Amino acid sequence: ELVVKALHDFALIQSRSKEHKVIWWYKTKNNWNSICNAGLVCAAIAVYEHYPELATAVIDDAVKFNKPAVKHMYGPDGAYPEGSSYWSYGTRYQIILNTVLEHTFGTDFDLSQQPGFLESGTFKVFSKGSTGKYFNFADSVTGGGNVPELWYFASKKNDLSWMGDQLELMKSSKYLNGIQRGYLPIAIKHAGTLESVEKVVPPAQKFYAAQGHTPMMMCRSGWGPEDHYLGAKGGKDGYNHGHMDGGMFIYDAYGVRWAMDYER
Repeated sequence: ELVVKALHDFALIQSRSKEHKVIWWYKTKNNWNSICNAGLVCAAIAVYEHYPELATAVIDDAVKFNKPAVKHMYGPDGAYPEGSSYWSYGTRYQIILNTVLEHTFGTDFDLSQQPGFLESGTFKVFSKGSTGKYFNFADSVTGGGNVPELWYFASKKNDLSWMGDQLELMKSSKYLNGIQRGYLPIAIKHAGTLESVEKVVPPAQKFYAAQGHTPMMMCRSGWGPEDHYLGAKGGKDGYNHGHMDGGMFIYDAYGVRWAMDYER
């Protein structure tokens, strides 16, 4: 009863104020939209039996306002304007939102079918250079480990070719390191839908390009640690978590990052 009251008073009701239509994150088109709506929908479903009308209103608005944000953030080709690190943060909650809707209602109301969303897993995988360091445009860092979010995309596309490094990490304790360990249920939920995770063939794709708000390209000679890797981006300044880094590029070869930009 205490939890139900808290979710009602401090989450759901707060989003239903008379001015709720202009709460900025409802209409914003960045990670805030995914994160806040995911949290509210989880709360609404949890207390639905107690407050069905309120819960329904929260869920309806989440779908209504999230759909154009997903189209904006991921379209048309999956490149995430806020960079690889914020892809993990925002997409993690977008996956939670999509999954709880699909599990509860049998549909995610086409949120996952917005242009570029299912292709964004490819963007994340390509963002990792041959040195193991990420293409750190926007507010991204070069480091990174387990990416449980990728299991969602592997499941949706029935394609394990992108999961090689994740499986290698899972063979060690490193997959349990870092704040991402709290989100391992995402991996468990979606990896469980795949027939086998034993045999993974490296992806054949070696070139990725995306238009949209942050046009960019990433290419590599192969998927080994000695291979060549080039990432370059265009775009405007002024985007969320941007660093006026249009024209930034990185270059990896022979296990060394030869060209770079500083993190954050």
